[in-house]
This record gives sequence, C-alpha cells and structure tokens, in this order.
Amino acid sequence: MPLYFSEREIVLPGQLLSDDSKRSGEGTYVLGNKVYASTVGFATIKNDKVCVIPFKGAYTPQPGDRVIGIVIDVKPNGFEVSLGRHLIATIRMPDKKEVQALNLKVGEVVYAYVKESGLRGVFLEAGEKIKKDEYLGFLNKELVAHHKNLVNVLDKIYQKCKLEEHEILTVFVGSSATPIEQSIVEKYTKKKYPNVQIEFIEGGQPHYPFLMMVE
Repeated sequence: MPLYFSEREIVLPGQLLSDDSKRSGEGTYVLGNKVYASTVGFATIKNDKVCVIPFKGAYTPQPGDRVIGIVIDVKPNGFEVSLGRHLIATIRMPDKKEVQALNLKVGEVVYAYVKESGLRGVFLEAGEKIKKDEYLGFLNKELVAHHKNLVNVLDKIYQKCKLEEHEILTVFVGSSATPIEQSIVEKYTKKKYPNVQIEFIEGGQPHYPFLMMVE
C-alpha cells in the first residue's frame, strides 16, 4: 500500500502517512485502517513500520519552509523576526515604501517563507501579518486563512479542500478548544454541508484546537 510521505519529511499531527494500519509505529495512530502522525517530527520507516521521530533539537530553517515569527525590531530596510529558541531571521526590503506598506510593529506576528538559510543568517520573504486572537487555518502545511471569526476560517478551509466532494469530516478536538468553539464548528458544518457526516474525537493535542481529516 502507498505511503504519503518522503523519507525524513517534516509532518504534522493528523497528517495521513499510510493506508496500511499494520505498519503503524511510534509517533503515529490508527483511524479507519489508516496511519496518521500523532506528533510533529520527521516521518521515516523503521523495521517496516511507519514512525514519526519527534523534534528534540533546535529547529534549523530550510529554504522553502513556512514559518511564523514575532517581529522584534523594525529597521529602515526591513524587519528582524524571532523564530524562537534565540533564532533570529531577517526580512530585507530595499524599498522603504515596502516596509511602510507592510506596516509591521514590534511584537506583531508574521507568517513568511524562508528564502535563505546559512552562515550569513536566515532571510525571509515578506509575509502576512497575523493579528492578535486570530484563528489560523492550515491545509497541508500552508496557511490558507486567518481571521478573528472562526466561521470565516472554516469557510475558506472547506472551500480549499472542496469539502462538498467528501463524505466524512473527522475533527480531533485539542486541549485548548472550548465547548463554544466546538459548537460553532458543528453547527456551521452541518448547516453549510448537510450531506457531510461530521464526527468529533477527543484528540487532546496541545497546540491545535482542531485537526480535521476528510474522507
């Protein structure tokens, strides 16, 4: 049966890895005879088992990575962005008008792409500003929506994944999700997509209020 990852690929919780439940190894779980990642880490094959090795060391950015960071300094030609664990990246913008147009302030959150990473440092492509208290919606590691209104984010994710073409939506509820938020997800989904069966599972994941899987 096929695998849905490349060796040492970085995977996220809830990401589909294999159609063969018998190959589930450490760092994975089985649902509906399919194998999914249960943690963030590197996907690999060990003793014919699909495994996810969780991150233990500091993150090393690679060109093409999508990252979320906090602006720590505003300069005439760009911004300095903290990526955590004392890792600082730079957004360089030769045109001062571009700096002003992006309108980032110290303490604000930005979503960007890694353009270069090496001895000279980490450099990012100018990204999108994330406002405080916004919900973030990711699809296959790509940020597709961010908004303070949960329904707005759900709508964009559902459109992007073409939910109307699927039969089942499984929602893994994280430890930070509130009953009100879960109710919003359930009511909106049933109203907008009455032909899609929605089921909730207590996932308990700490960083994601909801992880969704479509079948």
